[in-house]
Amino acid sequence: TGAGLNPWDTGRWSGGSSSGPGSAVGAGLVPFAIGSETWGSIMNPAGFCGITGVRPTYGRVSRHGAMALSWTMDKLGPMGRTADDCGLVLAAIAGRDPADATSVERTLEWSGPPRLDSKPKIAVVDGCDQHVQKAVRKNFRKSLEKLEKL
Repeated sequence: TGAGLNPWDTGRWSGGSSSGPGSAVGAGLVPFAIGSETWGSIMNPAGFCGITGVRPTYGRVSRHGAMALSWTMDKLGPMGRTADDCGLVLAAIAGRDPADATSVERTLEWSGPPRLDSKPKIAVVDGCDQHVQKAVRKNFRKSLEKLEKL
């Protein structure tokens, strides 16, 4: 009962209706979970719990058996420790389901993370950190500096 607790700070909420799956994955209790989202309930717990979440496009994953809040916005998607984990799970759950008329015949083959033949490039939008809290700006810039050294 009550709000889902963040595994990194149990004094904080883990965010969204998929806060339980987000907390479980973030705490390392399970390797992945399936979240449901209408408006942020996969992505918020993923962000709050330090994991990866994928909100698939409409029809990619069957919603059969899920409680409907908004037929045009509801999605089911994977939550995992990494993007690779989420890609693997999404490949397993994507595709047509006769029990969900909105699902589409678009399977997904996951071959793992891409192989990099050269140094990756990162683009940063000019001024993207101008209207944020000072601590957020400082953290963001420090992260960019570390990435540049890699």
